[in-house]
Amino acid sequence: MGVINRQRRITILLLLFFVCSIFLILKLFSLQILQAHNLTAGSVNQRMVAYQLDSGRGDILDREGASLTGFHREVLIAFPFLITDINQVREELGSVFNRDELKIIETKIRNTSDKKAVLIAPVNGVELNQEQIRNIEAKEIPGIVLTWEKVRYTSSELLAIHLIGHMQDKVGVSGIEGMFEKELKSRSPELLAVFLDGKDRILPGLGYRHIPSEKNMAPLNVTLTIDSSVQRVVEEKMDRYIQEGAVVVMDPKNGDVLAMASRPTPPDNYLNYSLENFLPASVFKVVVAAAALEKGYFTMNDRFTCSGQIDVVSHIVNCHHGPHGEVILSEALAHSCNKAFVEIGLAIGGESIIEYAQKMGLEERTGLYPYPHEERERNLGRLPPDEELLSPGGISNAVLGHDQVKATPLHIARMFAAIANDGKMVSPRVVTELTTSRGVTVQRFPQDRGRMVLLPSTAKQLKQMLTGVSRFGTGQAASVKGYVTAGKTGTVQAENKENPSWFAGFTPVEYPVAVVVVFIEERMRQGYNADFVYSEIMEEILEKKR
Repeated sequence: MGVINRQRRITILLLLFFVCSIFLILKLFSLQILQAHNLTAGSVNQRMVAYQLDSGRGDILDREGASLTGFHREVLIAFPFLITDINQVREELGSVFNRDELKIIETKIRNTSDKKAVLIAPVNGVELNQEQIRNIEAKEIPGIVLTWEKVRYTSSELLAIHLIGHMQDKVGVSGIEGMFEKELKSRSPELLAVFLDGKDRILPGLGYRHIPSEKNMAPLNVTLTIDSSVQRVVEEKMDRYIQEGAVVVMDPKNGDVLAMASRPTPPDNYLNYSLENFLPASVFKVVVAAAALEKGYFTMNDRFTCSGQIDVVSHIVNCHHGPHGEVILSEALAHSCNKAFVEIGLAIGGESIIEYAQKMGLEERTGLYPYPHEERERNLGRLPPDEELLSPGGISNAVLGHDQVKATPLHIARMFAAIANDGKMVSPRVVTELTTSRGVTVQRFPQDRGRMVLLPSTAKQLKQMLTGVSRFGTGQAASVKGYVTAGKTGTVQAENKENPSWFAGFTPVEYPVAVVVVFIEERMRQGYNADFVYSEIMEEILEKKR
């Protein structure tokens, strides 16, 4: 029995020894083979000092592939702990920078503590031009490196800032930045690094190393339909004329948004007014005219007599541009005659007004944002409830674009694009594709094929009538020399502030290069309306398209 117990104990000890040996072998295999790369990298990274050249976040591009969010520039970086002789640095850079600039550079180097890298040019007071770059390239200065970095625009520099959106704590929270945060999110930054030994000397054979961002299929770049040259024109005009408002420029043939701008800009205002609801005022008369013509209630040449006002159930509606005397329908639209259009609205009824407002895209999403982001477009326009349009007073308010009628500048742009496009309405598009950093397309967002919302004959009549607005009507300031413009003005009667102003139109009338909608909530100064700003913008667009 004793022999058996001894053999059992020996067997158990051998088994334990065998199990421990297997465990140790597996552990060594894991450390030396499976984790060797990560452990080595971790060890090396502990001895690494780096300067971030690029956050690694995906880019937002215009239609030509140019970045809307940042740019690359040449920079001069210092690793102060590698500089053993500041006098040598001063001497070497003395032929490149002047005395004041050298003083700024030296101060930055001396004030950088611990093992850190610091940007020394360009900085405030120190520029870095091509001649300076060529001189520096011919030098080898210990601790000084000439390289490049990706600079992200600040809010004040961004084009289309409301559309692009903004970030908080490196996370996109609005606009395209927020919508495509998952696709744009950085996986790792791009670095300029040095690796040090235990005595803080550069490891032999490594020197300065570029460590690229981990970019394979992500992060992605987002390409927009925005035309930077047109966007820049729009923003320059807005900064000159519009304190508060919005401008949308759209290609009527395919729905591509060429420009979209809003004022004020962040941090004063983060709302994109191009996508906010406003009273459309007399711009809505275009809907009423479309219903009257297409349903056969009136023709372009039917006559009206404008006395300057109309009594609607004991409520006097004034014609702010009248009295016009005897006018035909096309002239009534050109002069924005309230009396004539209230008569038309009462004749065709509220049901017809609602029907055509809906046909022309109000109370629905425009389709600006691609799937699965459609619901980010919150404002769909607004129409009065059916019971509101049973009364003459409700109809007259709707006809004049007041009370419960609301539309966004983008909705108005889509509506006018349908007229310019011979009755075919296309959804606006702002995102064209997602691509990798190497330009490989991952996903495309196609143009909308559109749908017919008006008979071509109706659209043709509306075009003809709308040219009268700029030729002899309320929007003569919208005329563009050498071209015929079709469009409509709108003025919102507002208390305690100047009257907000609209102009929506396209030029030239037969072959429109763009639909432009200008909405001015508040002007920079008195003396002009939205039709004037339209002309200023369209003239430059046409010049660029020649």
